[in-house]
Amino acid sequence: QQSSQTLEDARLNSKSVTHLPTSSSSSSSSTTSSDANPNPANLSPVPTHNALQRTASSPSTIQTTPLTIAPSYSANEKNIQSLLNDFDLKRKELQLTKHETLVILNKLIHNTESLIIDSLNTYFRLTDYLANASSNYVPRSKNDLISSYSTYIHSLPPCAVQDSPSSSANDKSVRQIPIVIELCCQCIERLDGHKLKGIYRLSGVKSKVDQLCRQFVQGGELNENDLMNNYSPIVLASAIKKYLRELPVPLLSIVESSQSSTLIQNELLNIGKEIYTTANETSSRTNERLREIIEQRISKYARQALIHLIKHLHLISLSEQENQMSAANLGIVFGPTLFKAHQRAQDDTTLTTLLEAPYQAKLVEYLIVNVHDLFNSDN
Repeated sequence: QQSSQTLEDARLNSKSVTHLPTSSSSSSSSTTSSDANPNPANLSPVPTHNALQRTASSPSTIQTTPLTIAPSYSANEKNIQSLLNDFDLKRKELQLTKHETLVILNKLIHNTESLIIDSLNTYFRLTDYLANASSNYVPRSKNDLISSYSTYIHSLPPCAVQDSPSSSANDKSVRQIPIVIELCCQCIERLDGHKLKGIYRLSGVKSKVDQLCRQFVQGGELNENDLMNNYSPIVLASAIKKYLRELPVPLLSIVESSQSSTLIQNELLNIGKEIYTTANETSSRTNERLREIIEQRISKYARQALIHLIKHLHLISLSEQENQMSAANLGIVFGPTLFKAHQRAQDDTTLTTLLEAPYQAKLVEYLIVNVHDLFNSDN
């Protein structure tokens, strides 16, 4: 609309400039006629052909007219060219956005199909489990069904989870995690990103987010000024989410060599269930359990990254009135990122993740709200 309005203004200016010589010629013609015939009684209603020729051939009119027209034409041409370039750029961005949207829709369709298949498989497995159970218990409500499903899931033998080389505390990629998290959080805060509406809910430009994450994974040197000058807070926030989500081992599963990541995941999930059922009620016993897990059983690099992240998210939640990102919203965003679904049978993984997501979100929300009680002794 702005381009169309500017083009229309340019056309009107061009028309008015084009008519300038004619109006000037008319005024010159009338002036010449009045000079040639000073006596009003001798004026004729129609100028003669010779008078028009003399007026059109006047050297003063021909020399002055281009001087007033040329700057206007040049400015209009520059404006039109700039608008056309902007229009072409917007068209290319729209085509790219359309392609990315189609890719996301295809992924969503594929994930929905997988979820339906997993749901049907789990339904028949649960039906068979209830049919062969010793009691005649039949679930009659949603809560009963969730309870029965939870009992069924925990009756399955968990798969053995082998610690991969990427979860080793001595791995270079693991040592890089707290550096990346701390630097990105500092850049977001210095750019006043914690006050932006929808921070951590909006998605940044995909190409820039991917480029930044590749730089994180490759272990390149990170410079705070480069990050602040080349990337917006939204891109940095999206990069943090993507980087944590694509870690070979989730952040809360990077444990000391003597610890079991599966056992710690189960304990954290049980604490999340307790917080969920008690409606976020603060408990000294809960704080002690969380502090013991975080300080003694999680790898020091994962602990440092977690502390930087939680303190940063606490600062985000303090500006809830401006960014509309409460601790509960941040918990929903980062719950699935910091946890990982239990390594159960493949058919049950998707539904297990859906059932455990509220507990994960509540635990992260609890960490954000009680950050000073849990991490007060840490730098």
